[in-house]
Order: sequence, then C-alpha cells, then structure tokens
Amino acid sequence: MNEFPKGGLLEDSLSRRVIEAVAPIINFTYGVFAPPDKHHGTLRVNGSWTGVIGLLQKGEVDVTFMITNSDKSYPIIDLARLVPSDTVVIVTLKPRSLPQYFVIVQPFTVEVWMYIAASILIWALFFWFLQNLRSETVGGERVTFNWSIFHSFAVILEDPPPSIPTHTIGQILLGVWLITCLIIITYFRSSLVALLSVQSKTQPIDSFEDLISLDHKWNFGLYDVMLRGQPKLYFTNEKDPVIKEVYRRSESIRLDAGLEKVMRENYAFLVTNNRVSLAIALNYTDDRGQTPFYVSRRSYVVASDFGWGFRKGFPNFSRFSKIFNRLTEAGLTDYWLKDVLNSEFRKIRRQNRETRDPSEALKYSKLDQVENQITVTTSHMIGVYLTGIIGFFLSFVVFLTEIIFSEFPLTKSSFERSRLPDQYY
Repeated sequence: MNEFPKGGLLEDSLSRRVIEAVAPIINFTYGVFAPPDKHHGTLRVNGSWTGVIGLLQKGEVDVTFMITNSDKSYPIIDLARLVPSDTVVIVTLKPRSLPQYFVIVQPFTVEVWMYIAASILIWALFFWFLQNLRSETVGGERVTFNWSIFHSFAVILEDPPPSIPTHTIGQILLGVWLITCLIIITYFRSSLVALLSVQSKTQPIDSFEDLISLDHKWNFGLYDVMLRGQPKLYFTNEKDPVIKEVYRRSESIRLDAGLEKVMRENYAFLVTNNRVSLAIALNYTDDRGQTPFYVSRRSYVVASDFGWGFRKGFPNFSRFSKIFNRLTEAGLTDYWLKDVLNSEFRKIRRQNRETRDPSEALKYSKLDQVENQITVTTSHMIGVYLTGIIGFFLSFVVFLTEIIFSEFPLTKSSFERSRLPDQYY
C-alpha cells in the first residue's frame, strides 16, 4: 500500500499520519513526490532497480513509504517496520442451504443407516434361527425368515407385537431389540426436529486443506498482484504439498473478475484480506450490511511486514526504527490504518449511494435471503411423499409376484405351509 502523492501532496494515509507525528519529534523537514514510473521497483538484468527502490539505490531519495523487503532488495534498503503484511484469505459464496428433498433421511449419515439395516437383518436372523432351533429341540411353532424380517422392521416403526413370547429366549431378544429401537427412534426424532427448525447448510471453506478436498468442478483464482515478489515465492518455493496443489490449480485473475466468478460458479478466490474486504464492502454489500460472500476465518501470511524503506547508510535509521516500534506497541499504527480504510470506505459509499440506482440496492444480498420463516414447506415433504410412493410400488410388485407364483402347485403349497399360525409362540 504505497501512497503515491498527487500534485506533490500526500493524501490521507497511514504514512501521512506517521510522518506528521514523527516530524516534530525528530525535527526534520521533508518533501514528497512520486517516482517517474509509479512503481515500487523491479530488478533489471544489469542489477539496477526501477521505481522507488531504484531511487534509493541511486541515492536520489532517503526514505520511501510503505514497502516490504526481500532477499534481493535487502542489500539496498533498510526496513523500519510499521504494520504486518496483509494476509491472504479465501473468498467463496456463503454456505448455501442444502436441498430438503431428502430431509427424512438426513438425521443419520449413510453409515448409520447401514448399521440400522444390518441390525434389523441380524435381529431377524437370530430370532428366526433360535425360534426354529427351539422348535426342533423343545417343540413349538416354527417361523419363516420373511416373517422375522417384517417383525423386526415393525418394531423399529413403533408397531410392536400384540403379545410377548412365552419363552425366555424370545423375551430376551424382543426386549433388547425394543430398547435398541427406542434409542434409535429418539435420536431420529430429535435430529429431524432440528433439521426442520434450522436448515442445514454446506460446509464453509476456511483453509487450503478445505480447498484441495473439493472436487474438480471447483476452480481456484489467485489475485494477480500476489504473483509478484514475496507472495509468489511463498507459493512457488513452498514444499508443503497442500500449498503446491492450491497453486497448481489456481489461475491468475484480477480482483473484480475474481469476485464476479465467485458469484457465477463454483469458484474460490485467494486474495489479500484488506483489499477484498474494501471491495466487498463497496460493491457487493447492501445498505443493511448483507453480502453473498464468505471470507475464510483462517488467513495466511505470504510476505514480510510493511514499513518505510531507508537507503543504506541513512544516519537516523535507528531513531526512526525505535519510534516506529513505540507507535506499533502503543497500537497507534493499527488504529490509524483502520481509520484510514474506514474513512475511504465511507467516502466511496457516500458517492455510490448518490449515484446508484435504488432498484439495485439488494442486487447481491438476495442470494442469501430467506423468503419466509415457515418451518416446514413443500420441499421438506417431497422426500416423505417419495418414500410413500416407493413403498406402495414395492408392495404392489410383491402382491403381483405372490399372485403369479401362487398359480404353481409347489409354490402354492410351500406358501401355504409358510404362513404363521396365530399362536406362533
């Protein structure tokens, strides 16, 4: 954040506030001007620098505002640190609400549903095996495996048998299964109520690990300004495989284009925090403070601290460095920086409010608004209706299958023999 002056005057900025506070203490006069090429500086093949670093190298100036040091510029300038480097954050759309079509199955994960299905099958298998084994050894009615399956399924649907078994084995099995089903049903009901009350959302993206875990339908963008100097070295020289993968899948893109891509598609934008916060607040936030963007909670430091750059051999460098340390420890530099950003923000928002069409005030925030506060809607019930329709269809298919196969004598007699008498215990 180098504040190049306009017309020889330094605009309101952190450097202006610092120099106005430091000048009376050290008792010096100063003149401010911008470098001819308006650049911080790049290294030429012959070893010379352009921009403000080049002016320091040639001795044409003594001090430059708000610059960061690097391995290549270290022999040329001394850095008096003022503020930490702006961190890199991940900008995506806010977590979206998950579809409610299958809310009836959302209380449990796929693994839990598999465990429940396996439990129904195992209980039915044990009941069928022990009942028939008891019938062979002690006596009593036999049961079919189909009946055991439906009996086990009926208990978990809160339709227990009208009477309990008369023998100890059946009572133990039924009691254990009733307690198990009571716990499962209690968990299911409480989770379903929570899902109907507060709609589930997609997981937010807060780290590079979250980024690489996304499928290849997602694309990544890297703020083009960061592909120069130390930020680029952070991505290119880093040995961490996660950072390497993020850099490999990222494209260089401008700030405004990156935010527009985030709006339109599955896109994650890596950008400096202060810069993107100001852009979102100015262009993508309505009058009520609503915005469609989500900024990651975790941030990454990709460059060294910012401060004033002094030419090598500058006599008062140590005095400036000590005063800057005191300003930083007192919290003044952080306060001034936030105040400058807020002042600029209020100024631009005021200009935009005067020129913006009122019909576009909620252009972006509507993406995340909830139209009503009805707890249960038609979308919630679609999954229930689908479950009922599938059940009716399966029962109809089973009914037709029984009619068709009952026409064969062997199948018919087997079917008749498999029917359970009233007193099966």
